[in-house]
Amino acid sequence: MNARTPHESPAKDLGFLVWDKVERGRLFVLPNAQCWVGPATDQQCGVCEQRIRGANECEVTGPDGSVFAHLACHMAWARGSQVRRHKSGATAAS
Repeated sequence: MNARTPHESPAKDLGFLVWDKVERGRLFVLPNAQCWVGPATDQQCGVCEQRIRGANECEVTGPDGSVFAHLACHMAWARGSQVRRHKSGATAAS
């Protein structure tokens, strides 16, 4: 991925990044879109891996502790997780 910030990246790029990271086990599927939101604390974003500065950051409790993300990255992660949960449910019902 190039050096653009998440605010400049098209949503489809973030969606692909989320899909790829979940496939490789670097991100987990979110159970829902809930998160804590607060002022940026210079954490590394779990989605795009850039530092979160000058904006709000989202904090998600994961299986191995907290994961932080830019708001745009969290939204893409939540959308990707929703699609995966829906597909899992559809497959289990078949």
